[in-house]
Amino acid sequence: MVSYPQFSGFENIVSVVNWHCKGSDGTYIGEFARSTSIEFDSNTQYITYSDLTEDQVIAWVKKTLGEDGVASIYTIIDNQITAAAKVPTILPNPWGE
Repeated sequence: MVSYPQFSGFENIVSVVNWHCKGSDGTYIGEFARSTSIEFDSNTQYITYSDLTEDQVIAWVKKTLGEDGVASIYTIIDNQITAAAKVPTILPNPWGE
């Protein structure tokens, strides 16, 4: 994460979250990574940097991306998994040559 040491009278305000999202069907995986700018809202409850939780930061990112943005990322990951499952496997000849 990237944070401002001081901003609007608050300390260590998160401004950018670097994140990745991973999905799997049990065999194949899909991944998506990005950096998302987080807008500081002084009207919401301030959380000390050291008290931030993963769930809180994920909620910020999802709010910033919006429902359509989150759904799009899940679709990209699902498409990667589907594509990986269709990659042909090269096998040796069954007769050993």
